[in-house]
Amino acid sequence: MSAERINVAKQKEEQARKVWEAAAKAVKDEEAVKEKLCDDISQLVQESSNTQFSRLEELKRRLEALNPSRASISGAHN
Repeated sequence: MSAERINVAKQKEEQARKVWEAAAKAVKDEEAVKEKLCDDISQLVQESSNTQFSRLEELKRRLEALNPSRASISGAHN
């Protein structure tokens, strides 16, 4: 092989390496965005569950206040 062909091959290899590194970085960045989104969704679900549970407890207390005699019965089932 001539020196020129070797030089061209080395340049193509370097160019391919740069393209590969850029693609790998793009994939890594996209995965980080997806992970953040999943974490945000998980947190939202947790907050929603906590809010719903708090609301359920509040409604149970209000119902028990309206029906004090039933409160002892429902408490026995918990």
